[in-house]
Amino acid sequence: MLSIGLPVVFAIGLFWYVYRNFSVVELKASLSAANYWLLIGSLVPLAASHYLRSLRWRQLLAPLGYRPPISQMFAAVMSGYTANLILPRAGEVLRCTILQKTANVPTEISLGNVLAERVLDLVMLGLLTVLALVVEYERLSAFLGSLVMTKLAGSAITSGVVWSFVGGGFVIVAFALTLLYTFRNHRIVVLLWGFLTRLFNGLVSVKDVQNLPLFMLYSILIWLGYYLSSAMVLYGFSPTADLPVASALVLNVIGAFGMVAPVQGGIGAYHYMVSTGLTAIYAVETKDSLGLAFLLHTSQMLFTLVLGGVCFLWLSQQTSKQNTVSSTTKPAT
Repeated sequence: MLSIGLPVVFAIGLFWYVYRNFSVVELKASLSAANYWLLIGSLVPLAASHYLRSLRWRQLLAPLGYRPPISQMFAAVMSGYTANLILPRAGEVLRCTILQKTANVPTEISLGNVLAERVLDLVMLGLLTVLALVVEYERLSAFLGSLVMTKLAGSAITSGVVWSFVGGGFVIVAFALTLLYTFRNHRIVVLLWGFLTRLFNGLVSVKDVQNLPLFMLYSILIWLGYYLSSAMVLYGFSPTADLPVASALVLNVIGAFGMVAPVQGGIGAYHYMVSTGLTAIYAVETKDSLGLAFLLHTSQMLFTLVLGGVCFLWLSQQTSKQNTVSSTTKPAT
């Protein structure tokens, strides 16, 4: 309960902090300033990105001998996104568990794939950040510099804490490896080693992808879909309709940093990053940047809840059918 309760409390507190001075009148004004045709249309490239993520995940599983139906993989991905709105990062485990039940893919293998995806997503986010810095260097570098470097550079306390964590991590890893080697023939260690081996195979499966150019194209199109989805809302919102083209890229980058915060669905953190970023970088009025952040996040969250919920119910129905078939075909004893 604590693992669920703390992120919820933190998300609510952060959301309240960001919107504490945002009145109902300002919210109504923001809602009336939106182009709802574009807002609804923005969900199309978002859904396409999720579908492409399913295709990319299937490519990672193929070298390991697994080819689940794309419908099951897409439904698992959407169910995972919905779970992330309840418990941060729980969706990654859930979608792997779902795939194990529906397509008999070992959880540790698909989880290794998910870890590989996360590494690739970090690389793509890093590349987009560099691109954003190139096209909006003066504005974005000043914002990121003030946000990240304030009071951190030259802090002896911060440096000591960081090095303590690094040193402690090395000690823990060394101790764990020593235990594994000492009891290497124990049944539990053998099972654990098998789990870690399959997890590693899933993680490095990207090196065995048959069509690497297509795999990279999927990765680019996934983030292009995110860009288009954000851009349609940004330019369909009258207070930000005249911002430069690069602003949609910047919005995507700062929004992505907000979504990686350890709270449900980036609630509060996303709103803070988007509202603070647009105000600091493009001098958008605070009430307008808060309104845009609310529109973006709320529309995408509701979309995820609805589609993810439908996918989860469909998967549950499929699993029930499989269980019924297997029980009726089981030979009598």
